[in-house]
Amino acid sequence: MNKELNLNATADFESRQNEVLTAIIAENQERQTAALLFDKYGFNKATARGMIFDCAHIDDDGFEVDEYGNYIEHDNSTHASDAVEHQPWPYYVGIHKETRERIPADAYDALNEDERGQYTKVRFFDIVDDNDQPVWRVYSDNTGFMHELIARDIAIGDLVIRRYIMEIDKNGGMLREYHKTISEGILSLPFEHHAEISPMLVEHADHGYIRTPVQYVIASIEMFLRTMKAEDAAYYDPSTFESYRTVIASVYETTPGQTFDDLFSDEEVANYRNVNGLKLKGMRKSVCEKGVVFWDEVASDDPTLTVEEQKNYLRHHVIPGLVQKIRRITDRMAQSKDTTSDSFMRFVVLNEICREINQHQDVIFDPTVYEEAPASHDYFRKLRKALEAQEAKMENDEN
Repeated sequence: MNKELNLNATADFESRQNEVLTAIIAENQERQTAALLFDKYGFNKATARGMIFDCAHIDDDGFEVDEYGNYIEHDNSTHASDAVEHQPWPYYVGIHKETRERIPADAYDALNEDERGQYTKVRFFDIVDDNDQPVWRVYSDNTGFMHELIARDIAIGDLVIRRYIMEIDKNGGMLREYHKTISEGILSLPFEHHAEISPMLVEHADHGYIRTPVQYVIASIEMFLRTMKAEDAAYYDPSTFESYRTVIASVYETTPGQTFDDLFSDEEVANYRNVNGLKLKGMRKSVCEKGVVFWDEVASDDPTLTVEEQKNYLRHHVIPGLVQKIRRITDRMAQSKDTTSDSFMRFVVLNEICREINQHQDVIFDPTVYEEAPASHDYFRKLRKALEAQEAKMENDEN
């Protein structure tokens, strides 16, 4: 029976409906109050983001940094550093789950484990006036204020929107309850602020399937392959191309920490789901009747599918597809004058590298990553000339 049309609703169910309606009305009133306060006083975005994401310090791109601006989180792949510990937001109170009694941070910290389980740790920050005097305190459990705060923060258009995408997964995402506010906010931005985050990628995240930065990269590449147009690349942030470069290079990289297996852990690959909620497909080595080795695709619902075969799919299908698409748009991008091309042109040289690794049987089998360009096209001469000019330009800029 359709849950929304349950004709046998009990008195308890009707009571629950009333509770939900009351909560919605209260939340809307809180959001209206928040809008008035933010209109009048604004908010410090670094402070607000620290409270939202539970980080003492966070940059405009959504990565945790220390008090000196040094990365705690790696800027290309992960939200965790082996060298430096996460620094949580330092301003919070404890709120009793039943009585709603509020205790200060030092009292909460002094509780033993059993006692602390009776409380919820709630972060806060203060809205201040022009004289830095507090006028209102915003708590992380105040959903009306949080909806309005998040919507306004996303409207700024910083790359922190990537972090919002990764915090709305349905299995423990800290901002899951705000997923609609987040997805709608991103899609309402001007195209140049979210070119790399297409409606397809937003839908993917809204379903709660993107849980980690690596899974975000996989989803981003899938979106790139399906929907990206050459003219759209001009609006991509340079860091996106750098992350793609890292992915492509990982296929042949031997430096510890930069190899394919370092970048794509078994757990993250196994738990990845695409926009339709399906597992990553696989590729399995097979031999045809003539004795030729080739890659045979394995369906995502095949019960014999292994994580290693899923990683083969990334190595030998997704990444080669990325290289092939890059090749198709390189000529157009080489003529571009904007700063995105700087980063783009630093990594298209991997097309030439992939021509070499394509001949290495342990790396790429079939289909081939790269076919030799026709001599009349003189693709490589143009590419090298563009790269040399780009490197010279960047060297002059640095000097």
